[in-house]
Amino acid sequence: MGDSVWERFQGGKEGTLWYYREIVAAFRKTGTTPIIDELEQVVSFFAVVGNGGGQG
Repeated sequence: MGDSVWERFQGGKEGTLWYYREIVAAFRKTGTTPIIDELEQVVSFFAVVGNGGGQG
């Protein structure tokens, strides 16, 4: 789907990635758990893929 996938999100690519990074940062203030670690990995993955990196 390429960059068109970001059209599904109201904030577009940059706004959506910012939002989820902020969620991770807020959760990190309370400590760390495997689910927070996984969320951070997923957000990072989408940031890389969304910039044309990765394989898909």
